[in-house]
Amino acid sequence: MQKIVMFFVGILMLGASFGALYLTGGIYDAATQIQIRPYFFQPNNSSSMRIGVPLSPREIGAGAMRDLMIKKFVNEYLYVMPDTQNMNIRKSQRGELRRMSSMDVFEKWLTTVGEQISDMTEQKMLRVVRVTDEIIKPDGSDYWIVSYELRTWVRPNDMSTAPIVERGQMGVRLHPDTDATITNPNIINAGGLGKYLTGGGAPSGIFKFMVTDVQM
Repeated sequence: MQKIVMFFVGILMLGASFGALYLTGGIYDAATQIQIRPYFFQPNNSSSMRIGVPLSPREIGAGAMRDLMIKKFVNEYLYVMPDTQNMNIRKSQRGELRRMSSMDVFEKWLTTVGEQISDMTEQKMLRVVRVTDEIIKPDGSDYWIVSYELRTWVRPNDMSTAPIVERGQMGVRLHPDTDATITNPNIINAGGLGKYLTGGGAPSGIFKFMVTDVQM
């Protein structure tokens, strides 16, 4: 009698095993029906943040291009890199800041903020710049107001020290003919964009943009 019971128990266990295999197979088949559809998010219009072709200046729009150029100018005006070669280029006629500024603005920077940055560079300091608010132009004013934040690390190769955080505002007056969606005609007349860029020209100089005064 005991052998008969064990025989039927064995059959039941075998049936249960086949049932488990069938259920597992069903789950596996269902899994193969899942479709994964990838989406590429392009969070910015610049080439560094887009997988596809970046938008043209005219597609971005005159206001957005102007703000991008102003942010670039503020960064060039204030950032510090512990690299003397970088500083020498910034102080030259082919640097980004010179390309974006009138001669008066550039020469004033060389003798004021530029001198301070040179000293900080020699001491191997690092300073990053961030525009913290919307760039606005008050009614009746010729200046665009830029709120910014500076983070300065004064000791090189010491990640345990916290940066010095400073906040301020800068007033930027633009040349009346400024239009950052238009290519600088001087570059076109001098041989075109390809020649300008391969010759080491500052990318910001491509656009028709110039700061004629700075107030801090």
